[in-house]
Amino acid sequence: AILSLITEKIGLRKVTTYTARHTFAINLQSKGMTVEQIQKFLGHASSATTQNYIGTITTSTIDKGRDILEGLIKADE
Repeated sequence: AILSLITEKIGLRKVTTYTARHTFAINLQSKGMTVEQIQKFLGHASSATTQNYIGTITTSTIDKGRDILEGLIKADE
């Protein structure tokens, strides 16, 4: 429900839990967590799977998304 609301507000066609997991993993990496730590959070058996998650989206994309979400949160307050 909340994921659908956010998706609608920022004008994206569809955000899935898969997309959210990718974003979560990349945010953890941008905060300095290691691949092994992120692997444990996501429950991956292989660090290669985790590396695939964090290797697909750039930090600048995350920053842009974070700015959009923070703006939405402030607008709703």
